[in-house]
Amino acid sequence: MALIKTNARGQSSNLGRRNMLRNGAINVEQRGTTFSQTTGQVYTLDGFLATVGSSFNMDTTVTQSSTVPTGEGFTKAIKVTPDSVVSSSGSDNGGIAQRLEVQNVNHLGWGTSSAKNLTLSFWVRSSKTGIYCVQLQQNVAAAGTEVYSHVKEYTIATTDTWQKVILTFSGNTTQSAAGADAADGLRVNWWLVCGSNDHTAADSWLQSGSYLATSNQVDFMDNTSNTWYMTGCQLEAGDTATDFEHRSYGEELALCQRYYEN
Repeated sequence: MALIKTNARGQSSNLGRRNMLRNGAINVEQRGTTFSQTTGQVYTLDGFLATVGSSFNMDTTVTQSSTVPTGEGFTKAIKVTPDSVVSSSGSDNGGIAQRLEVQNVNHLGWGTSSAKNLTLSFWVRSSKTGIYCVQLQQNVAAAGTEVYSHVKEYTIATTDTWQKVILTFSGNTTQSAAGADAADGLRVNWWLVCGSNDHTAADSWLQSGSYLATSNQVDFMDNTSNTWYMTGCQLEAGDTATDFEHRSYGEELALCQRYYEN
């Protein structure tokens, strides 16, 4: 049954099935629980891709961890740790990503004056403090003129402490979701390192299909003692981050099985 919530004006809004991401609580692990990442992209815990740009050697281990924020209902998190110190330059990029199909983002009305904003929320902790970036990429599988990007920053100020991050991205009024229904419609990239050739300004849409972050992005690969954890990932239409949608394991598994068969 969908949850009905009433706003200050007494209007009701349907909050059921609001999380557009798969496996946001990091519970499903059809491919395993430990993954080695180097110069190629590796699908790790269901829904999440360890991604690189320009064959960057993101020499890391990605695991399913039981280190989670207290009292939030989570039992698992994704953990990334460098296995060696690797310097980035040029268009070298590395991070964790999730990709959504065109047919799963059409309801946002992008490309029109009624384009809906998107709010991304997640819990994160790291031993490496500083500024990190999240990038939305739209229509990467489509023609070059239809590809857009939007970057936002968040700050980890305290080491090894869970914090909730909430980022609201403006709706893209210029370009709609493009391509076949199952095409690559929207990507969410949590960057851990970004080379200087791919630095850009935050907080606006630009016509680019490149992996992008700001010049403030930390270099997570500078120490093998660094750790980065994330759980409770939710992407929803609107300007407000609602409580995390804890779906049943069976529901989450079914959503993930669309993209993996053993």
